[in-house]
Amino acid sequence: MYIYIDETCELTKGHKSQFMALAGFAVANPTESVRLYKKLKKKSLPKKAVPKEIKSTNSLSDLYIIPKLLAVEYSIPNIEIGVAMQEKRELGQGYYFKGKLNYDKLYLNLVKTLLLNTWKYVDKEVVIVTLDTLTTKRISKQNISETIKTELKLKNPNVNFDVRFGTSEIENLQLADQICGIVHKKVFGKVAYFNKMKKVYPVKFVRNPL
Repeated sequence: MYIYIDETCELTKGHKSQFMALAGFAVANPTESVRLYKKLKKKSLPKKAVPKEIKSTNSLSDLYIIPKLLAVEYSIPNIEIGVAMQEKRELGQGYYFKGKLNYDKLYLNLVKTLLLNTWKYVDKEVVIVTLDTLTTKRISKQNISETIKTELKLKNPNVNFDVRFGTSEIENLQLADQICGIVHKKVFGKVAYFNKMKKVYPVKFVRNPL
């Protein structure tokens, strides 16, 4: 089992909707999901844009990639999508240090929540989790990986977990980024894509778990 997770957030002070969301998918055959995502890009994007990484914030994603990703005939089968979204206003004081949000703690606890409550590992021998790389200040990426792996192992002692960080050169992380883009739009009131995603794919959504 392979899991790919990206994050999206708006934490600017004074912004009306401040939040962090972790979103991604689980798949048994990551090579197949890469092949199908590349095929989707080739069929939907202008030719000169096909070799490039298209972020979900790029207008080309809105115009070409997401509509195809949510179309049944181009959908990527056998993926299970998970989303954990936390609003900043719902966080307790334990997430602040000297009045400032502890971003690393929020990220770590949100990704743990997503991994521990979204997918089932009982019948799995090996689970490889790939997180999109990020800059941390208080907790190293190694500590994040080890903490997540330890907690997953405690609840699933018969499963071997590997938790790693990867770059957006990995196509499956690019696909996770597109899912994050759909979640971001939902937070800001554009729910049509998210509602359509739930019709095409199995989606588990957890709101304000922390």
